[in-house]
Amino acid sequence: MFNGIRLFNANEEKAALMEDTVVHLEAAGYDTEMDIDEMHIVNIGVDETIHAVVVIFTNESDTHYLYTYEEDADQIMQLDSVTSNPNQTPKHQES
Repeated sequence: MFNGIRLFNANEEKAALMEDTVVHLEAAGYDTEMDIDEMHIVNIGVDETIHAVVVIFTNESDTHYLYTYEEDADQIMQLDSVTSNPNQTPKHQES
């Protein structure tokens, strides 16, 4: 029974992270239907589970942007970007 409750909480947290990331992107002016090619959740933690949303924009498919919650806050932030093209400057970098 405990594992079922934990799984439900984890799925609820992932859904909230995804929804909050969509809201963040829309507030930044993106049309998530047109500008985003793919979004999925990954675990970026080492010693503990820390989820992030990987966002791939339609006009920059070789760069993956990571979004997660700011530490001790409910605000979404862009954590990092990873590209397979080292000569390219990320187009969607947030300051």
